Amino acid sequence: MTSSREAGIRGLDLPAARLAYVRQPLDRLRLLICEPEDAAQKALVDGLLVLNVEVICASDGARALLDVGRRDPDIVLIAAELPPIGAAAVIKAVREISDKHIIVGAGDGQSDLASCAVEAGADRIVARPYSVDELRAILLDFRSSAELDAVPLQVGVLKVDPLAYEVFFDEHIVPMPVRELEVLVYLINHRDRFVTVRELQDALWVRDKLSPNSNSAAVAVNRLRSRFAQYNADMIKTVRRRGYRFYPPQLAPGPSA
Repeated sequence: MTSSREAGIRGLDLPAARLAYVRQPLDRLRLLICEPEDAAQKALVDGLLVLNVEVICASDGARALLDVGRRDPDIVLIAAELPPIGAAAVIKAVREISDKHIIVGAGDGQSDLASCAVEAGADRIVARPYSVDELRAILLDFRSSAELDAVPLQVGVLKVDPLAYEVFFDEHIVPMPVRELEVLVYLINHRDRFVTVRELQDALWVRDKLSPNSNSAAVAVNRLRSRFAQYNADMIKTVRRRGYRFYPPQLAPGPSA
């Protein structure tokens, strides 16, 4: 017997969404932070709580190397100044056992340390103290925004699990491609206000370099509406020159027999 989940997945529009069926439900991006200062480490961990990221912390290079081998992180973030052996030595050792993406955080006056880190095999340099917004932009190279911001959502009778690519309306699965799912999640997360078309484009089509006159966002919203039409669910309101706003759906009576 075919389950509703299997039936829904077969109806999805994009290969990425269909492949989500075989993924582990908690396939979170794994980030190893090698940061010697407790306050900086805590601030970064607290800031990353809003993202769907598994954070592993190490206070020195030896522990970082151990965690690279044991925890298999997707990304390693390491402070340029890392007593006692320095970030460059740690990066060289990591490169002998892993090709994971390595980011180095460098503060003022640490350009020489940053250069040494790049020579040792670091992939990129970011400013330290760290900015969660800057790190999020980097993490988008490894996960879609739907996955990175994937906190399961329930608003009224609508349930959205961004990481599993599942949308349910009153327990019925609603087939949906990734881009429309991203739009839905963004509107839900900003449901306290109107979201302009330009804001949607800047947030979700950042790599596409859309022209200001592009109708990609409007098309995605219209397709979202059509997917919920069978449930008489009017969740997304449009106000001219203001944009879109999401309203929690409620069960509506179906058409008379």
